Amino acid sequence: MPRELTVPVPRLTVITLGVSDIRASIAFYDALGFSRRLKATGEAVAFYDTGGPVLALFPWDKLAADAALPDHPRPSTFRGMTLAWNCRARGGGRGLGFRRRQGRCAAEGGA
Repeated sequence: MPRELTVPVPRLTVITLGVSDIRASIAFYDALGFSRRLKATGEAVAFYDTGGPVLALFPWDKLAADAALPDHPRPSTFRGMTLAWNCRARGGGRGLGFRRRQGRCAAEGGA
């Protein structure tokens, strides 16, 4: 018997930018006045409070590897930016996780 999926609350949580020079990128966003969170991550990754979704800076080559793409040559279809949607189900259920499988977005979990 198929299980009914709970409709998730739509909300982007993290926008990740792949950067070539993380130190310079951190200095840039600091100079713009963004408030950095979790400074203990050092230069491995930087998270900034935007008043909405978190802005994350991550080394471009590591972001490409996380997306299972080659670092060189840079794929023309990957611009070094990812969006995360961490969602809770309405009513406090476990929510859904979405994972890319064979070119399709598949829902996992549920209330």
